[in-house]
Amino acid sequence: MVETFNVRLEPPETTLDELSFAETNLPAINQWAAALPVVNIAVTGSQLKLATAELALLDAPAEDKFAYLEAVRPLLHYIGARLDRAAFSADKSARESLAQRLLLNLCNGYKGVVLDAVNRLESGKPVDKELLPQAIHRLISDLSRVLLRALQLYVAPPPNFWWEMNELYRLAENLEITGFKLQADENHSDRPLSIEQSYLRALLLASCKPNQLQQAQLAQVFIVLETWSQPVTLARTRDDSLLVIDIEGNEGPQFNKLARNLKAPRALHTEVLVYEIEAYLNGVEGSIEIPATLPSSLLRHLVDAWSLMQPRGFSRFPANTAVRVAVGLRASHYFLSGGCSFDEHISNAGDLLRREVNPFLDVDFEPANNEEQDPWSQAHDLKVRIPENPNIHSPERIILQNSDKKEADTTGYDHYQTIAVDASAGGYRMEWLDDVPSNARVGEIIALREEKSARWCVAVIRWLRQESKHISMGVELISPRAI
Repeated sequence: MVETFNVRLEPPETTLDELSFAETNLPAINQWAAALPVVNIAVTGSQLKLATAELALLDAPAEDKFAYLEAVRPLLHYIGARLDRAAFSADKSARESLAQRLLLNLCNGYKGVVLDAVNRLESGKPVDKELLPQAIHRLISDLSRVLLRALQLYVAPPPNFWWEMNELYRLAENLEITGFKLQADENHSDRPLSIEQSYLRALLLASCKPNQLQQAQLAQVFIVLETWSQPVTLARTRDDSLLVIDIEGNEGPQFNKLARNLKAPRALHTEVLVYEIEAYLNGVEGSIEIPATLPSSLLRHLVDAWSLMQPRGFSRFPANTAVRVAVGLRASHYFLSGGCSFDEHISNAGDLLRREVNPFLDVDFEPANNEEQDPWSQAHDLKVRIPENPNIHSPERIILQNSDKKEADTTGYDHYQTIAVDASAGGYRMEWLDDVPSNARVGEIIALREEKSARWCVAVIRWLRQESKHISMGVELISPRAI
């Protein structure tokens, strides 16, 4: 009796009988890949985009198609890493990543191999016994990198991402091949990972509160998860685990206490991994490798993410308030100082020094017009005053003033319109109406001001994530008033 696996993956179209960039055979594809101008990543990336798109559409036997994909895979990952570095350091935010497109094309090709092999198994036709495990392994591994790039670019993973990831693991469970190991040249460790370890790597990355980490930190976590997935286990009973995954659903890891209506739950047990990290932080020798380059702050973040479901610090309430945001220390300084750039401040150190309220300086300033409103104006030890900048108390004047200046005069002092969806005593959750600037990253200093407010506040970005059609941002207030 032939077994039916009921794989619920959408098959990619296979409309091509031959390739346009090379003859449809392995030696020709290898020769084409070797001749690409690797130094020019833009040209090589565009040619790989065409090639991988055609390979995904190619109607060919699963064994041949898998070999063709394996031929371009090392070069694709190398070019993808270089494209990432260029995209993350670009002045303009790159939400549509060429590296991501290349990887998605590669995934579509491997998905075609998986479905073709499964169909042949179900129809009783012969299949290389290692073809299906290899293709599933490659597909899960590459999908985990798709997730990494999406998190680094603060965008949502592709539609049905978790459906495909969970379905592949369910298929591997049914085939009893979750322990199949395969070496991946794009990994940093020489140890081959099993299908289950590759799947766990994606689960751990998704559950480490990635929206609170910077791009470089996410890359560090992803690399170290090559070896950290070993002490983590998946159990068929939910028990009292912190996290749970539904392998028949379209969602990533969820808190066990909040998860409802799971069809095929698997409990994600991270207790041993957390214990090992805590032992390292306390100077106790453990059994997992923890690179010295990982800062203790990042390790503590991971411990909290994989061991605690932390309650919210402040109650939130709906806001729906228009908020202007200036991103970065330079722009924040400009708006907080009433439209005075830092360069103007430091261009005359003598004037700057005389502005300081310093009782040891024998400098007199003319009294301000609103002296009667200042409770400190009559202080007995006050010998100098800071001259009043009218723009500080009239922030709209700076915005109008910038619109009248030449573009070169206000470069780097952009402000953006956002909506505060909800607010608390400690900060806001906001939605971006404009394109998110490239320097809007976790940990970045920002200045913000509600439309009806007279002063700018200082805040820091704590998390960023894609929600519906907008990028949402969580900010923590540092100071409600600053000069």
